[in-house]
Order: sequence, then structure tokens, then C-alpha cells
Amino acid sequence: MRDPKQVLQYRGIQNTLENVKAIYPAFDVVPPHLISGVVTDKDVYTPYTLNNYFNEGSSEFY
Repeated sequence: MRDPKQVLQYRGIQNTLENVKAIYPAFDVVPPHLISGVVTDKDVYTPYTLNNYFNEGSSEFY
């Protein structure tokens, strides 16, 4: 997790209301060969076949 100030402030100046809270998770890009499957609402895809999800008429999700 990163410091919420990275989302709530810009150059040290608060750009949100005082009571606003933020969660700023950090993540890394994982090479496809290290992922065995991506779980979706339709099926489990490999990183190499995940494009099929988007070609199978799931446009309401993106």
C-alpha cells in the first residue's frame, strides 16, 4: 500500500475535502509466464487466451 497523500494531495496541497479517505494499492506488472490463470465471470483463461474474453461479447464490462 502506498501513502494516501499521493492521491489526496498534489505537491503537498490537499485537493480533496478534509474527511475524504483514500486507499492507494500498489501493484507490479507480472510476466504472463508466471500466471497460470485469470478468473472471469465466464471462464478461466490463460494470459495468452485472455483476449478471447473480450472477443466473446462481454462489452458491457468494459
